[in-house]
Amino acid sequence: MTMSRATIAGLQKCLALEHEAIWVYAYIGARVSEANRAAVRAFGSHRRSRDVLIARLSAAGARLPKPMADYTVDEVTNLEQARTVARSIEDKNAAAYLALVGTSEGKDREFAITMLRKPALTTLEWGGRPTAFPGLPA
Repeated sequence: MTMSRATIAGLQKCLALEHEAIWVYAYIGARVSEANRAAVRAFGSHRRSRDVLIARLSAAGARLPKPMADYTVDEVTNLEQARTVARSIEDKNAAAYLALVGTSEGKDREFAITMLRKPALTTLEWGGRPTAFPGLPA
């Protein structure tokens, strides 16, 4: 599979953010029982996205970003804080996939568009508002 350097860099950025999202949802689910079910769903979705990205990058012979041991996250002790942190990570993921849409072509662009839908929809589950262009600053 031949990909441009920009596409590979975009996929790597998306993978790094999927690693972060997995960590964030484990953090939220462990701290706020009212958010646990939604956090478990989001955790699973981001793991599946991570696995797809790993497969694409591996097929291209590209370097795979590793997950960090820890991420900086605002304090989460209640449902509203959990929602805020979840929306933040989904916004970051949407921005990365939107950037990938702009730097990729053909099947890679179709992939990016498909992946952009996931954080756009997940943010709604966490109380976010629909936007015309997910991933762009409000």
